Amino acid sequence: TSRRLLDKPTDASMRFSRGLSDTLPPLALDRASALIAELGGGRVLRGMVDDHRGALPPIPPIEIPDGALERVLGCPVDSSEAATALARLGFSVEQDGGALRVLPPHFRRDVRILADVAEEVGRSLGYARVPSTLPGRRRPATELAPHPPVEDRVRDVLVGAGLDEAITYSFTAVAAAARLHGLGEGRAPIPLRNPLSEDLSVMRTSLLPGLCGALGRNLNRGVSDVALFEIGRAYWEGERTAPPPGSTPDGADAALPPLPEEPLLLGMVSQTGDGRADTVAARLRDLQSVLAFAAHDLAGVSVTIEPQEIPGLRPGRSGRIIADGAAVGVIGELDPDVVDGFALRGRVAAAELRIDGLVPQVPPAPRFRQPPTQPAVQLDLSVTVPVDARMGTALEIAREAAGELLESIEDLDEYRGEATGTRKSWTFRLTYRAADRTLKMTEAQARHDAVAAALETRLGAEVRR
Repeated sequence: TSRRLLDKPTDASMRFSRGLSDTLPPLALDRASALIAELGGGRVLRGMVDDHRGALPPIPPIEIPDGALERVLGCPVDSSEAATALARLGFSVEQDGGALRVLPPHFRRDVRILADVAEEVGRSLGYARVPSTLPGRRRPATELAPHPPVEDRVRDVLVGAGLDEAITYSFTAVAAAARLHGLGEGRAPIPLRNPLSEDLSVMRTSLLPGLCGALGRNLNRGVSDVALFEIGRAYWEGERTAPPPGSTPDGADAALPPLPEEPLLLGMVSQTGDGRADTVAARLRDLQSVLAFAAHDLAGVSVTIEPQEIPGLRPGRSGRIIADGAAVGVIGELDPDVVDGFALRGRVAAAELRIDGLVPQVPPAPRFRQPPTQPAVQLDLSVTVPVDARMGTALEIAREAAGELLESIEDLDEYRGEATGTRKSWTFRLTYRAADRTLKMTEAQARHDAVAAALETRLGAEVRR
């Protein structure tokens, strides 16, 4: 009562609010008075001043039906043994066959129900008696487990590739949104009515400005070679085509202001501090590989990069990410002006992918594929090509020329230097396999030679011997 009136919590109020007995203070006072008289020569007067508005209600007895303790604890419990254990703890126990009538001691107001008594019995007799069982009810599996959220699947891929996750504000500055558009190209950011500050005055249309800000803060604190990703939503005004989640089926909320489209995006930035073109090119290939793996894992599709000039990205080192003929993202090196605008250092590779434009609404059911029973033949191919040649074009030519025996093709390396002059060098690894027989080396070499000839004819490649 004093705590509520004065709004001053005390140690006593905290203890009594947890259900301590009101019979404990007189016992404590008697003991303290005896110590004062014995050790300090004090004189104890009769009586006690008790500013207590009323005693707490008496503790009611608890009825324990026969077999109830066994059902709660999950192991056999003899009623006489339980009564003896409770009596040792100060409980008053009346036994009638297998049933018990238990009255807790005055200082155990926390024991109120059957489960409390069962806990005391189990603790006294030892929990080692309780057998180990699996939790919950067991039933046969009749369906597959639900798919994990797509964000978790993407996050697993990115973390496994060595990137660190960042979580940035859904708001950004007007200047930052205009400096780097990403997938928000051509879209005006939505202004806030009550912005927290000028730097957080509009809703973001891309994740890349926020990631660049996080990248800059890491660099300013001495972190080098930073690689960050973020999974989040952007806000595109006037592009929503379906009712937002939570809409009423009767259409009563149709008169409310329309909500923006909220696409689920993946943004990535990777910084290198040495300023070398070949280093940032390697970072771009790393991001491209991660995107390709994520697209295959999420939707079972292959992605290609179509070179294009993207605002905010360096010309000649930027392009759109294409999946099934549709543009689903952008990738490239940040333009030097953008790097300076965000107060970054070195060179930065960036990519942004629209996840919900890539992943189907209903995830495809998993299908079993028989592991290969025949050995594969792996052959490498190194060629030099014109400096403006496209990797995607080379891969398409190689797949067409190799035919059905080609299981996979992987670009291992790109080199530019004095040894190649005005050209660049690519190295591919091609895996050949026949499903019904052991593939002979002569067959694989014939397909390999066909790939080399097709690249020479259609791409102007020269095979490096």
